[in-house]
Amino acid sequence: MTYLRHVREQRGISQDKLAELSGVPQNTISRIERGERTPRPSTLEKLSQVLKVEHHSWLAMPMAPTETFGELIEGTPEKRRTYIEFMRESGRLTYFISRLEEIYASGMEDYRDEPMDWAKLQAAFMLGYARAMHEGREAQEEGSKNQQP
Repeated sequence: MTYLRHVREQRGISQDKLAELSGVPQNTISRIERGERTPRPSTLEKLSQVLKVEHHSWLAMPMAPTETFGELIEGTPEKRRTYIEFMRESGRLTYFISRLEEIYASGMEDYRDEPMDWAKLQAAFMLGYARAMHEGREAQEEGSKNQQP
């Protein structure tokens, strides 16, 4: 499933209605949702305006339920933002964050007496935080560029 389908279904909009509101043919929407077509940015922009999605590029991202942390971490910033947005919209982001906090706290307890492992754990935490801050700033800058006349 793509994020397009997820958002469309969350909004309670059929493919036909989305086609009518966006001017994008229904069969194009269907092919994008099935991953059979790589959409043009202009197509995604039309769809994102109707669906009120902040970043139109998110709509073409796959929402694989078998995504691993490794794939997510090594993936693109758009993929990570899409995943977090999916978790937020599905109401699971708070639980996801609390589980990550538990894993981190457990790791801190397990490795406190192992200086190298402790340093690696802290470095991984800081890397994640730094990436999130950097990507968030880039997204804000991109959003402000798109809002300028």
